[in-house]
Amino acid sequence: MVRFARGFQKALPLGLMILAAACDSRFPLTEWPIEDQTVEHEIGNSGGEFQQYTGAPYFHEGIDIRDEDAPAGPWVINVREGTVTTVVENPGSLYNGVIVTASDGDQYVYWHLVDIQPDVDDAFNNGTVLPAGTQMAQLVTWTACTYHHLHYEVADAQGSREPILTIAPREDLTSPIVIWVSLVENATNTVMPNNAIGLPIVSGEVDIVAHAYDTQFGAARTGVLELRWFVEDTSNNVVVPEVVMSFRDIPPDSAAVDAFRNSAPFDSDSNYCATENYYYVPTNVDASGAIIADATGSWDTTTLANGTYFVHVTAEDQWGNDFTLIRQVTVDN
Repeated sequence: MVRFARGFQKALPLGLMILAAACDSRFPLTEWPIEDQTVEHEIGNSGGEFQQYTGAPYFHEGIDIRDEDAPAGPWVINVREGTVTTVVENPGSLYNGVIVTASDGDQYVYWHLVDIQPDVDDAFNNGTVLPAGTQMAQLVTWTACTYHHLHYEVADAQGSREPILTIAPREDLTSPIVIWVSLVENATNTVMPNNAIGLPIVSGEVDIVAHAYDTQFGAARTGVLELRWFVEDTSNNVVVPEVVMSFRDIPPDSAAVDAFRNSAPFDSDSNYCATENYYYVPTNVDASGAIIADATGSWDTTTLANGTYFVHVTAEDQWGNDFTLIRQVTVDN
C-alpha cells in the first residue's frame, strides 16, 4: 500500500515572509541579483543538486537563474556593497564572471556574464568598493538548449549556502514531489523482493532510494532542499526516529556519490536540456545530518520484530511546502 500526504502549503503576509527568510539564513537578506530585483525568477538548477558532466559527480554550489541573454536581457545586479576580488573576462567564453566580497567576508559569485561594465573593472583595478545596486553585466548566450542563466553563489568561512535562502521576495507555494520510494539492499541497486500483492519484503541492511524533485518559479525540475525519513509501526509508533538530509549548506563534492544513486535503474542526471532525475539515498545520513559512506549508512531492519511497518519519506522546500510518500513494507528477517 502507498499512502500520500500531498502539498502542505503555507502563505504568509510579505512582512512575515521576509522575517521568516531572514531568521533562516546566516547571510543578510538581499533582493534578487538580476533585474527585476523585486520579483521571483525561474530557477533552473538549485544548490546541492546532483551534477555530472565529466568526471565524478558533484554538488551544484549555487542557483541558475534563467532569463534572456544580451543585449535584450536583464542586467545582473550587485546585491551587496563590497570589494571586487575576482573578474574573469575572456572574449567568446561562457565562463566570465565576478566575485564580490562584502566587509564581513561573505562572498557573492556571479557567473556566465558578458560585457562586464567599466564600474566593475575600475573597482577591481583600484581596490575601491562596488556599491550595491550596480549594474555589472548581462547574460552570455548559452549554447546548449538556449539555457541562458546567471549562476549565483553565496559563501562564507563556513562554506557555500543554498542561495535561495538569502533572497527576497521568494514566496513559493508549490510543493516538491516524491515520485517514488524504492527499498534496496544496502549500498546496491538491488531492489528488495515484493510479496504476492506487490509490497516490499525487507531484511537486513536496507537503503531507501527516493526519486524526488522540486520546481521553483517555473517548470524546470530542481533538487529538493531537504529530505527526511522515519518508520512507524501499525499503531503509529515511531520505531525508527526521523533523520534529515539537508542541502541548506552545500555538502562537500566527495559526498555526492553517497547522497545520490548514479547507475541504472536509479541513474541521477541533470543537464541543460531538461534531463532532471534525482535519486536520493536519505539512509546515508547520520543523526547529526552528515552524509556518510554508502556502505555505512542504512536502515538496519534487524532491530525490529518481523511484521508490517510504514516508511515515511518527506521532501520539503525553502518555504515549508512539503510532500510525503509512505510505503508499507514487511520486515522478514
